[in-house]
Amino acid sequence: MGDAQRVMGRVVLVGGLLFGASAWAGPPAVLGFGQLGKCNEVKPSATASATLVNAVGASCGGDPLKTGRLNVDLKIAPAGRVVVATTGAQPFNLYEVYFVPTGSTSTTAAVKVGQFATDCSGTAIDTRVRPITKAADVNTSAAPQLSALTGSAHGGGAFFVYSRGPWGSDTNGDCTADRYNTTSSPTDSNANNPLANPALGGLTTGLQFVSKDAVTY
Repeated sequence: MGDAQRVMGRVVLVGGLLFGASAWAGPPAVLGFGQLGKCNEVKPSATASATLVNAVGASCGGDPLKTGRLNVDLKIAPAGRVVVATTGAQPFNLYEVYFVPTGSTSTTAAVKVGQFATDCSGTAIDTRVRPITKAADVNTSAAPQLSALTGSAHGGGAFFVYSRGPWGSDTNGDCTADRYNTTSSPTDSNANNPLANPALGGLTTGLQFVSKDAVTY
């Protein structure tokens, strides 16, 4: 169905993500929309998010991306969690998401939201951005509310997405990771061992994806 919306009944499907609703209300004020673009495509534009990228002095990485969204889900309780959808990103990669408030002039204002992981095709495995420290967390750990992280019930800004590198690999051809890059082994079979992905060295380099337009919540 893609970006089509079904308004008869109690289901809304947007960008491949499912939201409960009695009717689709349409405008971005209902869901904080954030279509993602590659940093090197967004940065030269005149959008509010591009202004943020340039204001904080971030340079771009080179990961692929076919389509992507980071949205603030204001429908399913507890409201305000960040949801993600990607296609064609780096396969089996761990990405880290930050929210940069409108008006920021440095990355010190950025708020870490959490991580998401991709499968063999670069598709986000789970719709929730959540803390991921081991492979078992990819679709099980609790997803935080953006307002709790920012300390503000409402706000605006842009999502910045950085790469933390490969988190797993597939040995049986089903597009699902069955070996994990952990502190024990880069081909570990234990999904509960800590991932070995290094922490980001800073937020001014290696910015992969950015909200194409300002996000509100």
